[in-house]
Amino acid sequence: MPKFSASAAVAPARPAKKASVEESGASASSQIATRTGRSVPKASDVVLIEQGPRPQRAPARLPTSAPVTVCVYLVTENAADVWPLYEGTQVSLWQIQVAHPARPSILYDMVSSFNDYLKKTRTEDDSVPGSLADLTSQCGCKLVIADSSDPENVGFVQWRSAWYVAGEAR
Repeated sequence: MPKFSASAAVAPARPAKKASVEESGASASSQIATRTGRSVPKASDVVLIEQGPRPQRAPARLPTSAPVTVCVYLVTENAADVWPLYEGTQVSLWQIQVAHPARPSILYDMVSSFNDYLKKTRTEDDSVPGSLADLTSQCGCKLVIADSSDPENVGFVQWRSAWYVAGEAR
C-alpha cells in the first residue's frame, strides 16, 4: 500500500473543470487517480474479512386464528418502587402480558379501541374512567405497548402489549 505524506493527505483537491472531462473523454476514476497519485481499486480486488449480519427472514404468514395467551407476573411487592403514584403505600405491582399470534390480532389498534370503549362506557356510567390516561391516574392500570426500540436491550417483543396493575392478588 502506498504511503502518503500528511500534507498530501490534507491538501484539498481542486474540482475538475467540466469542459476538460467532457473533452478528454477520460473516466472520473482515472482523473481522480492521476490527480491524487494513486489508483482506484477494482471491485474484484475487495476481499471480505468477516461476514456482516445476515438480513432477517420475513416471518411466515400468521394464521387467521390462534389462542390468546395471558401471563401474570408479580413485578414488585411495593409498587412505589417503580410507580411514584403509589408513594407511601404498600401495594403490589403486577404485569399482565397478552399475546395473540394471529392475523388479524385482537391486539391490533388496542389503544384507540380501548379509548373508544372507555369513552362510550363513560357516557353510560360516570364512575368509569373516560380514557386510558384516566384509567392510569384513577385506577392504577397502565397499558404499555413495546415498539421497535429496546433501550435497555432486554429483548422486547415488538408490539407486545402489557398491562401494569397496582393492587393485591385476590
